[in-house]
Amino acid sequence: MWRFSSGGEKLIGGEIPVAHASAELFAVASTTFVAAPAMATPRSAHTATLLPDGRVLVTGGDAYDASGRPTATATAEIYDPDPFPGTWRATVGDMEIARSGHQATLLADGRVLLTGGSTSRVAEIFDPVTNLFSRAKGRLGATRWRHGAALLPTGRVLIEGGGSQTGELFEPATGEFTDVPGGDTASRYGGLALHFEPGRVLVLGGYAFLPDGNILLHNTMNQYQENYGPSGAFFDVMVLPPNGVYIGSPRAYSAASRLADGRFLITGGLGPTFEGPDLNSALLFDSSE
Repeated sequence: MWRFSSGGEKLIGGEIPVAHASAELFAVASTTFVAAPAMATPRSAHTATLLPDGRVLVTGGDAYDASGRPTATATAEIYDPDPFPGTWRATVGDMEIARSGHQATLLADGRVLLTGGSTSRVAEIFDPVTNLFSRAKGRLGATRWRHGAALLPTGRVLIEGGGSQTGELFEPATGEFTDVPGGDTASRYGGLALHFEPGRVLVLGGYAFLPDGNILLHNTMNQYQENYGPSGAFFDVMVLPPNGVYIGSPRAYSAASRLADGRFLITGGLGPTFEGPDLNSALLFDSSE
């Protein structure tokens, strides 16, 4: 079994960021890394989505000029692991919108929903059969960057945060977005949206820009509960008392892995202040407690 990683960035001279085009494979059995062919385009803040046929779709991201100024790209590439160590191919067409800090959500039918990461509310859908992007019928209710997205058992996608306290649902059957009643207690960039039980999504961490120009890292979490009534499915926003549950150290850009027993392991991230240092702590979330 292999795990895949690509792109990212490093600082030159401790100040100027440079994006990577390199890719690696991690062999789980031997716990070793093996170099994979490099992408055609250096990327940071991109997405990588495992497709049902075993290929990996990589979309968007930032590249940097000589002064370290980021520029988002609309290009996308597909990594095919067969034959080992794999090959990269460009998609048939680029995305309509240049994106970085966006979300790519694998839908139940194998397509991929692309949201946010730009000043546009346009959403796109990638079809792995044709290798083409097409515009979704509906538009996001708000522009979003570094937001959260979670696929629900109904096939809908819950989208929240990214500079807005609102949430919305994407319906794959119609291609439309609808607002979620209520809202989060915080406007989150770089938070997590974790689907942990049928119809329940945990939203935690992230950061917000304050009116005075400072940055606040969150250490709260809330949840969305999908309910069903006579008129069909709808969402209630359930704020975990008191005014959100505290998760210890404020954190943003954390990683989350679901364990075999259903708990989530949440590791690292940026905190306790936006200037650092990065966290080396971890959390366990157990929905039964």
